[in-house]
Amino acid sequence: MTCAYPAGSVRRLAADGGLLLFDDASQRLFAYNQTAGFLWDLVEQRASDGELAAALAARFGIPRDIACADVEAILDQWRQQALVEPGNGHVSVPDDKHGSDTDWATVPEPRWAATSIITFNRTTFALAAEHADWGRTLSFFFRHLETPSARPQVCLELREASAGRTALLLNGIERVRSDDREQLLGCVNRVILECLHPGVEWLAMIHGAALARNGAGLALPAPCGSGKTTLSAYLVAKGYEYLADDQVSLAAPDGHIVPWPMPLSIKRGSFKVLSATYPDLPSWPGHRTHRGDIRQLIPPERVWSTAPLPLSAFVFPRYRAGAAAELRRLTSFETIELLLSDKMWLGYPLTESRVRAFVTWLADKPAYSLVYGDLAEAACRVQEIA
Repeated sequence: MTCAYPAGSVRRLAADGGLLLFDDASQRLFAYNQTAGFLWDLVEQRASDGELAAALAARFGIPRDIACADVEAILDQWRQQALVEPGNGHVSVPDDKHGSDTDWATVPEPRWAATSIITFNRTTFALAAEHADWGRTLSFFFRHLETPSARPQVCLELREASAGRTALLLNGIERVRSDDREQLLGCVNRVILECLHPGVEWLAMIHGAALARNGAGLALPAPCGSGKTTLSAYLVAKGYEYLADDQVSLAAPDGHIVPWPMPLSIKRGSFKVLSATYPDLPSWPGHRTHRGDIRQLIPPERVWSTAPLPLSAFVFPRYRAGAAAELRRLTSFETIELLLSDKMWLGYPLTESRVRAFVTWLADKPAYSLVYGDLAEAACRVQEIA
């Protein structure tokens, strides 16, 4: 019989309702259900694969062959994620190298494919991209803030790095390199926020939208295609204050929402449903993206000066055609699972203390899932908790 040992870089964190693991080596956080938690307890006790299957079969009253298949599946997943390793006595050591050893001062400056100057709330940035594709991306998100005649105070560069990756440099110093486009764009946003709010410690940055009403913030985390931007645009028309779309930035230690009012990108599939709310939608700035045609709702410039607001609740929206609006309270662990299923940043390098601080803060925050098929009904449900 074989057995698996927890990897030396993995730490189990306290969490009611499931299993929460932090792996320092991969800089990732993992959430699993209670059944996985039951098996992890046994893995920590050095149980063999056969003992795991026998315990699972006895615990849940299932046939031994099904228990064996379930154990094999979860162990295979944990091995692929490097959360466990074979029981050979070897203990892995976390890799503490999170940065790059490239000396960019000695690398010749490239011929930039695109450059622009943008200003956020009196702070001016020079953006430079080595590849035209990145130039188009930056222009798409920031062109409404371009101030060509302004003198830059900060320089951001996206430069070609090794192994097909792209490096993000702030004033000549590398901050991150990756081949993940979404991760890099998120890093651009984070670096800009750090420059706009020097001295602020960040609790988390979450993929989603943020609104406010009566001085309290509401976060709408959701993956692309969930209907969060459409719902946000509708709620703004109904009197909610717009704070952010695509990224919800939370300051430590209290998780106040720091505004990041980039344009709301309305996809073609939402044009019709929002046409009655925004009759002038066809005249908004339009762009063709890899997700299809969009229209941009540009927020007023004053939002950049809005003070951080306390977050009162999370609402996870999901559009489903024809569905009656249904609001359901989530447990703290369900909230963590949903956040981890999409893009979320808890700091770099990610540390156990950062993760614990976020989990502790999250335990006190109300969270709800919202399935809806009609915007007016959805707005009524949101009003119940706003």
